[in-house]
Amino acid sequence: PVKQKKKQVKRCYLCGKKTGLATSYQCRCGDNFCATHRYAESHDCCFDYKTEGKKLLEQNNPVVTAPKLPKI
Repeated sequence: PVKQKKKQVKRCYLCGKKTGLATSYQCRCGDNFCATHRYAESHDCCFDYKTEGKKLLEQNNPVVTAPKLPKI
C-alpha cells in the first residue's frame, strides 16, 4: 500500500490550536497565531514596531529645506 502524505496543518505558535484559512494570523515576527493571540501584546512579539515605523516615516517624508532669504 502507498502511504499518502498528510497536509501540514497550521497551528497557533503559542497554544497549538488549529487555525484555518480565515482564522490564521501571521505576525511580522514570522509565526502563525489564533484569534486570541494575534495581537503583539498577547504573544510577547519580538518585532520592533517602533523603529520600523520610524524608518517608514523617514522614507516617505524627506526633509524639505527652503533656501535662505538674503538679509536686508
